Amino acid sequence: MNLYAISIGFVLGIFVTTLTEVSPFILVFLSIPALLLFGYGILGKIPKVVMVGLFIFGITLGGIRVIPELERPVSLDSFLDTEITIIGNVVEEIDERETHLRLIVETEDVRVLVTTEKFQTLSFGDTISVTGTLGIPESFETDTGRIFQYDKFLAKDEIYYTLPFAEVEILKEGTASFRGFLFSIKKFFLTNIKDSIPEPQSALGGGITVGAKRSLGDDLLHAFQVTGLIHIVVLSGYNVTIIAEAIMRSLRFLPKQTSLFIGAGTITVFVFMVGAGATIVRAGIMAVLALIARATGRTYALTRALIIAGIIMLLINPLILVYDPSFQLSFIATLGLMYVAPHIEKYIPWVTDKFGLRNIVGATIGTQIAVFPLLLYLTGLLSLSSLPSNILVLPIIPFAMLATLIAGVFGSIPGIGFIVGIPAYLILSYVVILVEFIAAIPGSSIVLPAFPFWVTASLYVGLAFFLWRRRSFLS
Repeated sequence: MNLYAISIGFVLGIFVTTLTEVSPFILVFLSIPALLLFGYGILGKIPKVVMVGLFIFGITLGGIRVIPELERPVSLDSFLDTEITIIGNVVEEIDERETHLRLIVETEDVRVLVTTEKFQTLSFGDTISVTGTLGIPESFETDTGRIFQYDKFLAKDEIYYTLPFAEVEILKEGTASFRGFLFSIKKFFLTNIKDSIPEPQSALGGGITVGAKRSLGDDLLHAFQVTGLIHIVVLSGYNVTIIAEAIMRSLRFLPKQTSLFIGAGTITVFVFMVGAGATIVRAGIMAVLALIARATGRTYALTRALIIAGIIMLLINPLILVYDPSFQLSFIATLGLMYVAPHIEKYIPWVTDKFGLRNIVGATIGTQIAVFPLLLYLTGLLSLSSLPSNILVLPIIPFAMLATLIAGVFGSIPGIGFIVGIPAYLILSYVVILVEFIAAIPGSSIVLPAFPFWVTASLYVGLAFFLWRRRSFLS
């Protein structure tokens, strides 16, 4: 329980400090009663007092950790709204969209989000000259009336300026690097998929296997949102779990220590290759912890693993707690899978256990219940077709990933590229046709008006209290 106390305090400290920018002096002052309570609890052997002390100390640590991340650099502010030329390196994988490229360019002291025309040959690590009108990202209102804090969303990745519609000139090609090598493998894989599978199926295949962000088109993307299946398009934790489980199963014949080393390394490489987003990192950390538990013979406690994964990620980048929706949804969905889904399965004995269908239905309902309040708060989109859509699609995702993997590996071989892409095309076509059909049904989704965050928080408090009463929360 001490782990829970200090972890909850740490998260609360980050949350409050991020939103209110609490003075560091207040945080340091808080550490005094925290240490006194902790010491008194240890000497007096009073576990509850120890927990309170650790909880308050966790708040202090969380607040202190996030304070440096809240400082915004102003080195280019004097050039805002003017044409400027900067020289820097491409420091992240190039994001290829339907009509343009998005680059993260880093100069000596700042990162800039650059958009430029699509038909250019650019690579990770290139040194480039960029000319355009300098701006700063701004919040905007979504179609459902929500305010998306785009500036804060980019700030979590240390991006504070933009250069839209910029002209780019390559000054020096990037040198060989491990990340560059991984991105080149991913590019080769996606090229093979594109050559062997027609669009939009190839874009979907790239999304579910390696998290490629090639555009599905606005209409199809909206259909995935309406049906509650957008999580499979962006390589969610579910997809990574499938890959991690496949890796772990394939290594069972090896000695434990060897399988641990190879498995953890393979999962880590995959996480970096697909971009190391919050959802992927969380799933990757938990998969590695599962491997460690299996190799050491220790029980793999999911709750502790999830907490460890979260704390590691927040230590690296505390701003994702408040400003990264994928991080929030990923963790809440995992909690729903662990604590809500088992209850659901008890109430659906009439669902057959063949092909793991009862488990899929229970997991789908459990995760949907868990993310429901946050999704409504973030998007306002109430998907009435989410449950049947997930039940009809999730069971075939492993087969879609396997078929796409085969196409991505062998798609460049002359004469058989098209043939190896046929199974993936058929399975992905099923997903596309089903999603479009369900999304077209009148009333499959409803847009709700915006509501305050305290409503969402109250719903989660109520859900946590219910689970605690059922003796399943934090068990």
